[in-house]
Amino acid sequence: AVAVLGFGYKFAKDFLTYVYWPLIGVVTPVLARVRSRDSDDALRDAYASLLRLLGLVRIPAGGGLSLLTPWLIAALYPKFLEASPLAVVFVSFVFLDMLLSVAQSALMTLERYRPLLLLRATALLSPLVLALGLAHFGLPGAAWGMGIARVFPPLLITAYA
Repeated sequence: AVAVLGFGYKFAKDFLTYVYWPLIGVVTPVLARVRSRDSDDALRDAYASLLRLLGLVRIPAGGGLSLLTPWLIAALYPKFLEASPLAVVFVSFVFLDMLLSVAQSALMTLERYRPLLLLRATALLSPLVLALGLAHFGLPGAAWGMGIARVFPPLLITAYA
């Protein structure tokens, strides 16, 4: 069960890497450059533009990967065919988490570390959520619990930002 859950998560993270790494050096330098102008309106515009840009890349990639995941796993990893539903859940949450990470970069650029650390501390609840999901709903519950625990802190950071 642990291998199936770990495989589903690693599958999602590996494919996210292919989409995210080419854009990893874009967000912070753009926000830092705009912040140096001391214009809150320009910073809001840059944040919105980056969010749209990354959304245009990640949402179709995540949606397409969610649809193709069962066939990819069947073709590439037939031993882990039972992990397909879990991998679809992980793909959805991992891609959403990376879309929400723009707010974290914005707060770091603005040097607002205290709220960022407090909100990220909610990630310490992940083992509890994982254990509760596993105990009550089995592997799908654990996958959903891990996904929610992964997306909850960036969602709070986005709301704060």
